[in-house]
Amino acid sequence: MERKNIKERFKNYNVIFVYTNTADNIRWERVERRNNEDCINNYNFDKETFDFLSNFFEEFSDDEEYIIFENMKKLIVKINKKGIRNYKE
Repeated sequence: MERKNIKERFKNYNVIFVYTNTADNIRWERVERRNNEDCINNYNFDKETFDFLSNFFEEFSDDEEYIIFENMKKLIVKINKKGIRNYKE
């Protein structure tokens, strides 16, 4: 239901769902690595928050369009095919 409300709210924008098919343990390792970086633009998440937020994920339905992230070059090509904006590396 929440995703339906979000889709309705942003229907006048060019929104693309990008799905990163990565195991939870790999995602947590990446979050931990970013947590340890001294960067003002990073959010820090503890494991409890990570697990809590992970539970909000819903599989995409058949009528939802999304891109599966494989690598940055392929993602840029797929976004450019949508004609939304000319992205470059």
